[in-house]
Amino acid sequence: MWASGVKSSGGGFGSPSYSKVTFTDAAPGAQGDNLTKIDFDTVVYDALSEWDVAINHQCDLNESGYYHVSARVKVASQGAGFDMGVRIYVNGVDVTVQASQLTDEYPPFTWVSASGDVYAAATDHIEVKLEQLSGGSTTKIYFAMCEIHRIA
Repeated sequence: MWASGVKSSGGGFGSPSYSKVTFTDAAPGAQGDNLTKIDFDTVVYDALSEWDVAINHQCDLNESGYYHVSARVKVASQGAGFDMGVRIYVNGVDVTVQASQLTDEYPPFTWVSASGDVYAAATDHIEVKLEQLSGGSTTKIYFAMCEIHRIA
């Protein structure tokens, strides 16, 4: 069931405040010891028209409140021995609460994910980054998704 946002005036539930975006084009991702922003390119659902997938590839919030953010990224490594994860940022600050991180894995494809509940003000922006902490190999991003629910 999709979450619904609480009305700014209080009481009852307002319109659904849920958005989902994806990135589906195989492209280079993180390469040794860095962060790479996920350039989401497809809006699946965005009730409040908050996602900018054309220019900034981020969610620009329209309302202040608490949000649950989750992101998953499907990656493939070009080499063995890497340490990577997904990070969630609000206005450039890492707010990731829980993340799965791979260490020294070398499958053909694998998923990494992150989630967190954050308070954000109207006009704040949320973005997702793939983090590669070690390993000289280049990691390709094959699919990514992000879901944002306004929970209060």
